[in-house]
Formats: sequence, C-alpha cells, structure tokens
Amino acid sequence: MKEERMHILQMVADGKITVDEADKLIEAIGTGGPAGARRPAVPGRFLRIRVTEGADIKTNVSIPLELAKLAMRFVPKDSGVRDVDVDEVIQLVKEGAQGKLAEIEDGKQKVEIYVE
Repeated sequence: MKEERMHILQMVADGKITVDEADKLIEAIGTGGPAGARRPAVPGRFLRIRVTEGADIKTNVSIPLELAKLAMRFVPKDSGVRDVDVDEVIQLVKEGAQGKLAEIEDGKQKVEIYVE
C-alpha cells in the first residue's frame, strides 16, 4: 500500500489532483484516513489496469476500487484505459468476480484488467 500512497502524493505534487482528492484516495486504501471514515463499497479491492505495447508497459494503474470512477479522470486519454466501464467492473466484483476480468488486444496494444 505504500507504493499506492506514494503514487497519490506524486499526483498531488504534479498538480494532477487536489489535496482533498488525495485525502479521499488515501482514506480508501487505508493508509491514513480519519478514524470512522466510511467503509468502502468493495473493501480492500483494487482495480489494476495494465496497457502494454509489445514488451513495453505504457500504463500501469492500481487504484482502490471504490474510487475508480474518480481516479479514472486522471488517467491519460491516450492510455487505452479510459474506455473501461468502471460501473460494470464494480458490479462484477460485487457479484464475486476476481482476478483477471478482461484482456483486450488491438494489434498494437494489449489492455489487461484485474481486480485484487
């Protein structure tokens, strides 16, 4: 979880998210939110999306599932990740889905979606 926390802090430093948004993300991953914070809809689950082109990793995103909709706003538009229907992924996880949910290839890029 330290890696995710550092990534969130780097997004603040880069001006990609506000301090308030970072606070919500950190609360969701359980690394420093205030006591009594609301419980995640899908506790302890992360959405992991990896986009590769050949052997090169173009995008590697790991976000708390509860905040996936918010966090998707900060994913680069050309990353191949923005087309993921987060509402559908959350519904699948609530119904018990886990592990690799999808693998999509278009000849150039491969997008893999996991829930852990």
